[in-house]
Amino acid sequence: VPLPLQLPVTAENAGFDTGEFGVVDLVTLEKVTWGDADGNEVIRQSLTELQGDDALIGAARKARTELVSELAMGDEGFLELYMEEIEAHGGDEEAAAFALSPQEVVRAVQHATHTRAVTPVLFGSALKNRGIQPMLDAFALYLPSPNQRPPMLGEYLKTREVAAVGTGDMALLPPSVRPLKRPANCALAFKVVHDMHRGLVVYVRVYSGSLRASSRVLNVSVGAEERVGKLFRIRADQMEPLEELHAGDICAVVGLKHTRTGDTLFSLVSPSPSKREMQTHAVKLAGISVPQPVFMCVVEADSAKDDKALEVALELLQMEDPSFFVSTQPDTGQTLMNGMGELHMEILFDRLINHYKVNAVRGKMHISYRTALAEDFDATHTCHYESEWDG
Repeated sequence: VPLPLQLPVTAENAGFDTGEFGVVDLVTLEKVTWGDADGNEVIRQSLTELQGDDALIGAARKARTELVSELAMGDEGFLELYMEEIEAHGGDEEAAAFALSPQEVVRAVQHATHTRAVTPVLFGSALKNRGIQPMLDAFALYLPSPNQRPPMLGEYLKTREVAAVGTGDMALLPPSVRPLKRPANCALAFKVVHDMHRGLVVYVRVYSGSLRASSRVLNVSVGAEERVGKLFRIRADQMEPLEELHAGDICAVVGLKHTRTGDTLFSLVSPSPSKREMQTHAVKLAGISVPQPVFMCVVEADSAKDDKALEVALELLQMEDPSFFVSTQPDTGQTLMNGMGELHMEILFDRLINHYKVNAVRGKMHISYRTALAEDFDATHTCHYESEWDG
């Protein structure tokens, strides 16, 4: 259920055209605006300090009441607090909702978010850098930490047994799921980007153990041994070199040759594990589930000299994006790009032209339609055939 935690300040609820972007924080009961053109200076004013904004305060009281009522529906403890305040305020629900402290509302939003009963909604503009700071604060306030979530699940390649990888609340998993039998280093490659200077840059998250620069790991997904070249912590467009990562860290890895998005990197915590030990205890993480692409179009090189460049670029795009794959039309032998939507395909083709500098053209977009029966039903139909027999 979408749960708005803010109320946009508009001409309708403010009573006049403010000429600025602002929101009312329905949790802390503050008006939030930005004091500079770059959106870096955040200004917070308590609603009790506002003068002459009766229309805005009235709209905020109504929105706060709706927020509190929605939270109370799925949280008995919070419902009791709310009912006590209603009784204390003579049945005035709006006054009772306003009387609840921000800490009490935060705990209720946390509970509803952790149980996936609601999806917190905030407002802002990435283009104008408005609303970014409250959104980042909401990440820390409302989303669960790794210790409040179940551990990542992995599967032993040899026995297909499911195991818990890394830290987390084991009580949230079935009793049959046990931790890893031997300490291991496990990381998931969740994004691959081709850099014109560094080659393939693989973004990974370490779920257990550590990952060291210049170490060797097993790509469990493809069965290939990989060498970890350099590790970098990404800060916007800056890359800070690192020597080692630990569980929970996210970084970029340079030097991997066979790793794609969704692959598992694995090694045992041992000075020199044998290849047999690695294969026996290798665990594959759950990875990333990608639906089947339904949009497709023909792509061709402008000339024969661009065929090889197109082939290499398409292969790199597939390594970057698991929702994109290349196929061949069986009747004509033409190369087909398959993606998740028209915009997705336009972005991929734009990267072909501008990032990989391939001279190519694409054909008309086609959609793979699939139909299915919405429900079971019984039907009877009789066919009559007439035929003539000679002699």
